[in-house]
Amino acid sequence: MTPELWKMLVGAVVLFLTAGAGLLKVWTELAKVKAERAETTAKRDADSQSLHDSVQRLTWENARLKEDVQFLRTGLDDHQMQLSVLNTELAKLSTKLDSAIELLHDLKEAK
Repeated sequence: MTPELWKMLVGAVVLFLTAGAGLLKVWTELAKVKAERAETTAKRDADSQSLHDSVQRLTWENARLKEDVQFLRTGLDDHQMQLSVLNTELAKLSTKLDSAIELLHDLKEAK
């Protein structure tokens, strides 16, 4: 082999090894990126699940609070009705008491 062929062969081998080293570096970086992406995806999925769980819990609590409010409103309506009835009865008793007082005054004056 001539020295020129040797130079070309050595150059080709060096070029091949350099390309292989570069390719190895690219594969290594690609593996790192894939690992980071998998970690990020796992974290995002965990955060998403946590958020979903929180939304479900808050939805349940909201429904429970709505039921409690409805229960309290029903109770309040019942109490307002009872107060209305009591006010009506109180007005009747007040009228009767006024009549009784007038009757007592009339009896006192008649004596």
